[in-house]
Amino acid sequence: MHPHTQVHRALPAMLLTALAWSGTAAAQDMELVSFTSPPTATLGGSVQVSATVRNNDTVYGEAFVVIRASSDAVYHTTDEFLCYLPSTLDDYLLDPGESDSTTTTCTFPATATNATHLVASLVVYGTDPDRGDNEAANPVSIGGTTPTGPDLVAVSVSGPATATSGQAVALSMVARNDGDEASTATTARILFGDGTFDASDPEVCSIALPALNPSAQVTLNPTGCAIPGGTSPGTYALWGEVNPDASSDDSSPGNDTTSTGIDVVAAAKADLTAEVSVPSTVQRGAGFSLDWTVRNASNGVQAGASTLRVDFIDANATRTTGLCGPASVATVASGGNRTGGITGCSVPAGAALGVAQVEVVADAADVVDEGNESNNVGVGTITVVAVPPPDKADLVVSSAAGPVQVAPGDAFDIEVGLRNVGTDPASGVITVVRWSTSDRPDSATEEVGRDSARTLATGAATPTYVTIPGTVPTTAGSGQAWLHVTTDDPNTVDELDETNNTRIVPLTVVSADNDPGTQPSDTDPLVDDTALGADTDRATGDTDLAGPGTVQFGCSCRQAGPGLPGVAALSGWVLVGALIGRRRRR
Repeated sequence: MHPHTQVHRALPAMLLTALAWSGTAAAQDMELVSFTSPPTATLGGSVQVSATVRNNDTVYGEAFVVIRASSDAVYHTTDEFLCYLPSTLDDYLLDPGESDSTTTTCTFPATATNATHLVASLVVYGTDPDRGDNEAANPVSIGGTTPTGPDLVAVSVSGPATATSGQAVALSMVARNDGDEASTATTARILFGDGTFDASDPEVCSIALPALNPSAQVTLNPTGCAIPGGTSPGTYALWGEVNPDASSDDSSPGNDTTSTGIDVVAAAKADLTAEVSVPSTVQRGAGFSLDWTVRNASNGVQAGASTLRVDFIDANATRTTGLCGPASVATVASGGNRTGGITGCSVPAGAALGVAQVEVVADAADVVDEGNESNNVGVGTITVVAVPPPDKADLVVSSAAGPVQVAPGDAFDIEVGLRNVGTDPASGVITVVRWSTSDRPDSATEEVGRDSARTLATGAATPTYVTIPGTVPTTAGSGQAWLHVTTDDPNTVDELDETNNTRIVPLTVVSADNDPGTQPSDTDPLVDDTALGADTDRATGDTDLAGPGTVQFGCSCRQAGPGLPGVAALSGWVLVGALIGRRRRR
């Protein structure tokens, strides 16, 4: 109770309101929701009045109601005083949003002969920013007669200011008998509707109304009251009705209903979001793991247990649903989160190279009722890269130099440069020289020379040079011929590239009668023409040159660069004296 309440109630009526309104307390928005009084009164007689007060503010409020008899339906502090509500020295002490109803019996002033209305004024301790809802007036007839028989009145109905669709609510209702005879037991009910009473509106709840003696009043507290499910947010009314089935005599049915407003608001719901952490780079077809977080952004609502799904979308927007998992997510408190990890995820073997997305989808089975269903996906990015080649050898014939002119049956030497340009050493490497009358790949079948098996390491700065002896077939005919020099000829070494093992060397076959004799030997070091950019493509037999001026003798070069000294043409092939091969007459 306000510390000055008892003093206020003891002051003269004219000063009472002025004192209450001049207090220094904080502003309080209080409302006189309803005021009921009998339609007739006798001078000096008793009248029963009721009022409902609600605190519309966000702070604690304190107030009381003054009842006076007025001649013009307007409250004046000079009007005849009847009583206070509450009738005791207590006040309406209300928390924010709370309402309270009280009833008391007053004595109608014997001197209020000109009164036409009973007026009620709500007195607030402090400043009320909205005085427009603090007063009410009911007409009263002086000296009239009371209705004959019972007169049940729905005095007030009260409940929460807001609720959600389907929500259970606590409601109360005040009923009174304003007649001159006792009523019989009947019922009371509360309906849910709009601003106009409709007996067919949905019934929220009902309760038995006991028999009431004249002027007796009762507060009813029905149970099982709930806002109808499926109600859209908006402003509605709760209607209290007494004697709906007319099971009791009621001399004035027009006062059997009363109402109060209620706002239906959207129910708070869970709101799940997801986050994911993934590796920045993963090889195509390789496995990876991820970490996930599921949060509940709701204010006040727990999210039930759910599942988390993992999807993969590659750089070509090809989606793989359910890449790995799913993960079980336990209940998530309002404002809380759950974390976890998933292993056994693998980038699809056919995924496009480039930036891919990994999506984690919270509540994948859609079992949680959420306020926002569009924010359940967390996204992480992974760069998908190709699988690197395995560690293998890669054998090439980097150079080959032999005789330029031979006769059938001649013995010769061919000097060969071998390299392993792969990433793994090779052992048991055998290089074979075969004879052919064509420079096309795989046209040579007759073996004319063979190197012994040897080991080739990787990363050597210079080739391994070997001299392989050979013999011209005695059946060789005059004209152009080729020596096909192939390393790993048995194809026993597992290589990164099996198409670069052969170098083709041209030479000319002359008859024994035209044989000029032994050719000069090659005494200069062999040149690694791989370094110069020349090589023979085993698939086509063609040779690429590093550029003008690159000349090789006794190799598969088809022409020399212009303007080179010491170059002689033989059957369309360029010969360089420094690279002349050797042949031996048997």
